[in-house]
Amino acid sequence: MSLPKISVIVPCFNHERYIDKCLESIRGSYQGIIEVIICDDKSIDNSLQKIQDYLSKFTDNSISYVLLTHDVNQGITKTLNECVSHATADYIYLIASDDYLVKDGLTLAMNCLLDSSADAVISDCLVVNSDDSILHQSAFFEYRHASLTNLQKKIAKELVFNWVVPGPALLQKKSVFISLNGFNKDLMAEDRDYYLRLLASKKVVFNEQAIANYRVHLHNVSRSKEYLAKANSEFAVVNYNASKLYKGLAKYYLKTYWFDLNNAPAFLVSKLRKFFKVIYILRG
Repeated sequence: MSLPKISVIVPCFNHERYIDKCLESIRGSYQGIIEVIICDDKSIDNSLQKIQDYLSKFTDNSISYVLLTHDVNQGITKTLNECVSHATADYIYLIASDDYLVKDGLTLAMNCLLDSSADAVISDCLVVNSDDSILHQSAFFEYRHASLTNLQKKIAKELVFNWVVPGPALLQKKSVFISLNGFNKDLMAEDRDYYLRLLASKKVVFNEQAIANYRVHLHNVSRSKEYLAKANSEFAVVNYNASKLYKGLAKYYLKTYWFDLNNAPAFLVSKLRKFFKVIYILRG
C-alpha cells in the first residue's frame, strides 16, 4: 500500500548555517510523495539565498517545493499558519530549519499514525548540538525524563504534567490542525497552547522511535532572553486557560497557574505544583 502525501512545513529565520542540512534530510525521510513548504521570515543573514541555491540544484519527482518569503518579519505563529494554508496534502509535519530528519523518519511516523488510526503521532527525537554531535539518544527519556508507560497509555496527562515535546516531533492530519484553528497568532510560545488543545480533543499516540534530530544550540530562538521572559508569562496564561479542557487531577494542576497570574509567592506555587505531580506519579 502506498503511503499518503505529506506536506512538510519549514519555517526559517536566520538559519543559514543549518538550512541546507534540514532540506537535504527531507529527501530521504519518506517513502512517499512529499510537498515541502518553506517560508523565510525576513532573515537578515544569508538564509534565503541558501534556500534558493539549494532548490536550484536538483529535480526530484517525489518532492515538490513551495517557497514563501516575507518582506517584514511575521513571527513563528503567523508563518506556520500561512505555510499550512498552502499545504495540499492531508497530512502535515512541521520542522524548524535548524533541525533535521533521520532517514525514513517520516515513514516511521506515518506508519505509526496509520496503524493506530490516530489523528496525530508524537515521535521521539535525537538531541544534537550545533556541530551535529549527539547529546542524547532520546529527547523524551534522556533529555527530559518522561515516562514511556504514561506516554503510551495516557499521553495527554503525561504531557500536562511533564512538558517534554521537542520541536520536530509531530505528524498530524491537516484537518486536525484546521479544526483547532491552528496556532494562536498572539502567542510567541505557540507549541504548549497547541498541544494542550490537541491532546484534549484528538486521538494522539506516541512513537518511541526517533524520527528527527532536535538541535540545541546557543542561537535557538527559544533560548533568547526576550523569548524566555515573554514565554514564561504566556505559559501561565496558556496553562490556566487550558484547565477547562481537562478533568480530574490534570484540571486542578493547570488551575494552579492562576496563582502565577496573581503574583502569589513563587515558592508556595512551586510546592503546590510539586504536590500535584507527586499524586500523579503515585497514581501512575
